[in-house]
Amino acid sequence: MTNARNRIRLTFTILIMLTAIAFSKVAVAEPQRPSRQFLPLPPFITLSGVCSFDVRIDPLGNKEYATVWVDHAGTPTTIITTGLLKVRLTNLQNSKSIDLNISGPSTQVFNRDGSSTLTTYGPWLWFLGPGVLPNFSPRMFFISGQLVVQVDSNFDFTSMRIIGGQVVDMCAALADS
Repeated sequence: MTNARNRIRLTFTILIMLTAIAFSKVAVAEPQRPSRQFLPLPPFITLSGVCSFDVRIDPLGNKEYATVWVDHAGTPTTIITTGLLKVRLTNLQNSKSIDLNISGPSTQVFNRDGSSTLTTYGPWLWFLGPGVLPNFSPRMFFISGQLVVQVDSNFDFTSMRIIGGQVVDMCAALADS
């Protein structure tokens, strides 16, 4: 009789465990693999209101990709941008040009409220249009170092902090004849 009870208990325990395992696999989705996406650029960009003259940016080489991680609901949690990106900046007033390698990389981590922190490393080009962080200077700069930007849920920059590295004011560099 004891053997029969033990078998019943063992069978019942195994059934409970198998049921729990089955429901746990349904309730918890497998994490999604990150996706890798090419980041195309337009043939050129003209910036007005950043420097005292208009600046044209021409891509010279673009092999930049974003690797995007998402949560179980498909919402991005992290984006890492890597790859070659070279551009030519041209002052449209005096035709002075400067070629830059701005290959980064960067990491953007998203918070639950939709805000995010973007951290860039290595060579980057930044330009801030009218109304974007109006007290930050320079308005267009090349940085070879680390920079951290806080972005709100509307994708507006709320702060920008240079952690280290070398910064070159590109408006001043392009203005010189």
